[in-house]
Amino acid sequence: MESSRSFWEIVLVLFLLASCATGEGTKAGASATSGAADQMEASQLCVVRHAQAYGSLEGAPPGLTTEQLNTLTEKGRIQAKKLGAEVPRPVRAVFASPTGRTRMTAELMDLGEPIGLTGELSALEDESLDEGRERILEAIDRARAEGVDGKHVVMVTHGKVASLLIGELKGTPLSERASAHRISYGEAVCLPMPASDSN
Repeated sequence: MESSRSFWEIVLVLFLLASCATGEGTKAGASATSGAADQMEASQLCVVRHAQAYGSLEGAPPGLTTEQLNTLTEKGRIQAKKLGAEVPRPVRAVFASPTGRTRMTAELMDLGEPIGLTGELSALEDESLDEGRERILEAIDRARAEGVDGKHVVMVTHGKVASLLIGELKGTPLSERASAHRISYGEAVCLPMPASDSN
């Protein structure tokens, strides 16, 4: 009788020990799985075309200075604020072309980060597509350095440069980017941050 009781006591102790071990293992596994899920959220590069400016209008009011033409219209201000609410969080860095309309768009988006003005995002003017691509590759490298651990990078630029950037991220042939990736004033396209050099 005594040995029988001892046997069942041992079985009970072993059962309790096994239950505790299993419980701790489940918690640790759940925690590890949760941590892995958090790390799996990819950083994004959000390419933004500046919001509507007076210079963007077909019938811009006469007599405006260059600076005034670079100012956002009331519609543009609304677009920029709406963009700010739509961009994924958390934002790690914000870059913009140095022009008034891009800078103002970035400011009104109110993303909680200082705005880095960079010529890499300037409008494509007297440059070939290849030259423009060289510039945006530098911009992408800059974004990649900032966009880590699920934090996102926002770049506010101009129409043709936005098309070049989006096309680079999607691997679209250079000659097709302008038509394939044209975006409107005050529009953003967010794509996964490239993990390796775009070249």
